[in-house]
Amino acid sequence: MSKPFIKIIEIWTPSPDKQSLTLSDGYFGKYHQFRQEAERHNFSFGHGLPGISWATAKPQIITDLAHSYFQRKKFAADIGLNAGVAIPVFSGEFLISVVVFLCGGDNDEVGALELWASESTHSDKLSLVEGYYGCLSNLETTSRNIKFSKGQGLPGVIWDYHIPMLIADPANSPIFNRASNSTINSINTALGFPFRNRQTDYVISLLSSDETPIAHRFEIWLPDKKHNHLFLYSGKCALDSNFEKKYKDKKIRRGDGLKGRVWLTGCPAISDDLVADELVRFNIKDNFETGMVMPIIENGFISALVVFIF
Repeated sequence: MSKPFIKIIEIWTPSPDKQSLTLSDGYFGKYHQFRQEAERHNFSFGHGLPGISWATAKPQIITDLAHSYFQRKKFAADIGLNAGVAIPVFSGEFLISVVVFLCGGDNDEVGALELWASESTHSDKLSLVEGYYGCLSNLETTSRNIKFSKGQGLPGVIWDYHIPMLIADPANSPIFNRASNSTINSINTALGFPFRNRQTDYVISLLSSDETPIAHRFEIWLPDKKHNHLFLYSGKCALDSNFEKKYKDKKIRRGDGLKGRVWLTGCPAISDDLVADELVRFNIKDNFETGMVMPIIENGFISALVVFIF
């Protein structure tokens, strides 16, 4: 099985006294020592990657962990982590959690992590705040010199519709208008999701290849117009090309399985019991290890769920 581009996911939540963030859950794969180190840490308001994301109320990206304010840089270097992004989950002005994605590894691993933002409150363009591109240097140059209007390119479409988007074949997609770059031929998946604070709109995008996929399976679930249930909007599974057809009539109510519980609480969650938490079916459970569900919240309501299965 191929290696995921995302190596580690951490969920940091406020401590009982609300003065710091502690690790509530995480996906660490084979990196057990990194988990132990994370469990020993807590981050106060404005400190470390999770704490700065909390204080600024916006996503934060680090493209070179070794030469940054990342407090666990030595441990990250030991396992080859290069970059990370922290995404806060707010309900109004109150923090629910901060989700941290850490990635990187071998020099030949193909993948990218991007943060796009509108240039001002009334801006009509998105530009790159920062990005990690690994060996995709030509794509990096292109991305640093392009801006997106609403509805243009993957970041612009997400900005316009305020929902996560998935492109299963960027090289042949009219939406992914950086596809003329020769290096994009190795990218077979592009996933992006929105974030909004009072001043600025952001788009976080993840690009990956067959050899280093974002995850082995990922899904986007949206609520129906009356917010009575969730339905599968888009998804991709490396092990099942008919995955979307099998779930096209699936409806999830609040509280049903892990996805339903995240919809109910607004708090991201991770599970290693994929069948019991209704993330996969029993007959394919041995192909996967862990699932993570992340809510997208706008104006106090769940606008989407993004599911990663490793």
